[in-house]
Amino acid sequence: MGSNRRTFTSEFKQSAIKLVLDEGQPYSRVAQKLGVGEPSLRRWVKEHQEHGSKAFPGRGIPIEQELAQLRRELAVTREERDILKKATIYFAQHQK
Repeated sequence: MGSNRRTFTSEFKQSAIKLVLDEGQPYSRVAQKLGVGEPSLRRWVKEHQEHGSKAFPGRGIPIEQELAQLRRELAVTREERDILKKATIYFAQHQK
């Protein structure tokens, strides 16, 4: 079974906060308009007021995530290459 939990980008949260704080729209209206829970919206505003621009860091910078993934793939590829080299040498020696 998959999780039904939705995730929202930092930009989405910031725009929702702007509607509440800058434009003065009520929490209930913004939450309904954006399809989010009012408690979530209130929590986002509170986090924004406490931490400012550092409130929603996300899960890391995408380029860093991609770099980590590519490094893992490279390690696996090198391991596979080394296994194939050893197998080639083994079979070459036993065919004589």
